[in-house]
Amino acid sequence: MAPPPKYVVSPEVPIQVTDLLNQAQIPCCLWGNLMLSVLGASVEVRDADFIVPDQQAANAAVVLVDNNFKECKMAVDDCPKFGPLRGEPRPARHFFLGDGTHTGEDSQTVNIWAHRSLLGHFPEIPRNVPSRGVHDHPYISAAHETLLPPHIPGRCIGRLENLFVEGWTVNVITFKPTPLIEHLLMLLSRDIDRRPPAEHVWRFYLSAILEAQNYHGMADVADFEWALTRTAWVALLEDAPTSFDKTVRRMQADNIAGRTQTR
Repeated sequence: MAPPPKYVVSPEVPIQVTDLLNQAQIPCCLWGNLMLSVLGASVEVRDADFIVPDQQAANAAVVLVDNNFKECKMAVDDCPKFGPLRGEPRPARHFFLGDGTHTGEDSQTVNIWAHRSLLGHFPEIPRNVPSRGVHDHPYISAAHETLLPPHIPGRCIGRLENLFVEGWTVNVITFKPTPLIEHLLMLLSRDIDRRPPAEHVWRFYLSAILEAQNYHGMADVADFEWALTRTAWVALLEDAPTSFDKTVRRMQADNIAGRTQTR
């Protein structure tokens, strides 16, 4: 018998949500385990996460509610899905996939994240991305990009296909691995030994991308060697922060954030 799939959310969900937000001229980008699975990581995907500009989070919620997504009305600290995650990053708004009822932490949701709550080093996604697509952008790319790994049933969603809705192509956006890794390392440097729950999240993301790189030989990550050696990265993930601290200082001295934005 074949093993169960790593992803419960259908690849059609990010296409549908992106299309709805694009029609409202709200730029959005994949996030969370959905993003990691599109990048080729073998992770379980129960939810569909999207980053939107801070000032558009409320508008995005209106769009989803108008299209029959059921929003959780609980305060985030009381919600069975996100309440236990005190100290971890939590979305601005979340909506149920299905009949709109809670099943606790196993609830399947569409989650909207405010850009600045996660991506302080990145400029916001350009407003013209929904209508004009992504062309040589420094940190985002189309989720159907051929450099992304292919869809592998039971392992990862991989690059998205069949992005047509009513005759037009939906521009689903994801992050390029190299600038994403750089930013995750900065978040980890900020939270290490200070916010253990958040530190755990960034470690998990970095481990998942490393696993995807090793499995698929992801082309974009090959350029990451100038920013961080594999030895230092693995040392960090194996709880050897001294090597990591030295590397972070080098990254800061080299102005990695500025170079990411200008590439």
